[in-house]
Amino acid sequence: MSTRVKLGLMGVIVICAAVGVVAAVGNGNLMLGATAPEKIPGPGGGANPPLELAGGETCATATVIPGLPYTDSGTTAGAVNNYDQACPFTGSTAPDVVYAYTPASNQIVTVSLCNPGTATDYDTKVYVYESTCPGTVTGCSDDACSSPLYNNYVSEVQVTLNAGTTYYIVVDGYGSSSGNYTLSLEEYIVQTCPCPGNSDLFEATLDPLCGNDPAGDPTGGCNTDPANPGPYMIPISCNMTICGTTSTFTSTADSRDTDWYELVLPGADTIRVTLQSQAHLYLFDLSGEYDCANVAVAQIYEEFGNCAGSGEMVVAGAAGPNWLWVGPTVYGAAAGITCPTEYILTVDCDFYPVELQSLSVE
Repeated sequence: MSTRVKLGLMGVIVICAAVGVVAAVGNGNLMLGATAPEKIPGPGGGANPPLELAGGETCATATVIPGLPYTDSGTTAGAVNNYDQACPFTGSTAPDVVYAYTPASNQIVTVSLCNPGTATDYDTKVYVYESTCPGTVTGCSDDACSSPLYNNYVSEVQVTLNAGTTYYIVVDGYGSSSGNYTLSLEEYIVQTCPCPGNSDLFEATLDPLCGNDPAGDPTGGCNTDPANPGPYMIPISCNMTICGTTSTFTSTADSRDTDWYELVLPGADTIRVTLQSQAHLYLFDLSGEYDCANVAVAQIYEEFGNCAGSGEMVVAGAAGPNWLWVGPTVYGAAAGITCPTEYILTVDCDFYPVELQSLSVE
């Protein structure tokens, strides 16, 4: 796989909204694509005084994790570059450290440098080997989330582990990046949040392959045809519950399913949007001229997965078209969001009921 350069969202102001996070974005058309973007390195790293080395130098000397939940902080500065995996970015020369964990029972585990991530201050990468190093990769993540000290370029992955098998967790960096980190492992208890049977719209009937259609994504908006997105937008109304499906996949490149929604209002109104899913997803409020050349991300709602979403994104809806976007935070089949992973999107308006939305816009 060729080396890529990564783009990220800059100028993010974070406002907590219950479990979800709403972020107002100052520069924001960089994460709309269905295919993994080229990567610009994160803005430096290791700005804080280095902690002591905590992880092992190699798999043979890995720091043993005795049980879950587990948290440890350390630094990769001063370690040696022993390993590298494409997540999806390869060609790393960064120093890395290793931890080892052998579960007593079958488990799904969240491996995170973001949560709590209290020391993580650089552009990270994390991956998990099964039994040997290097060996079978059971999970791999470059950019999944933010830590309190570092935006957008921090790593987190869920992995399925088998009882009695030793797994090696490698804390690495993008490119040559190194710095401090806080690593946490906790069991991921899978919650199910199936789409309600009385949903007003079932997006899967429009896009049964979750974007992985050789003929093009039928709900992919600007990602399907930037010159003519209209047929690929999903028309919606106020006061709807939408059952959507999504996935990550690899065709010729690491990709993800992106769903584009259009709500046309007869006048200005406040739109209240919620998102719930088993997967880690983004919900974007899109602004601009409502054409693909000028559309940008005005604000982000982040659904952290496992049906956690309980906040809402409040959109200052304008007369005419308003665009919403839903898609995974990650790319590629290795990210493990399989089709159909369901999500529940609700769209409510403060003023305009459904019957008034057929009025012409003056």
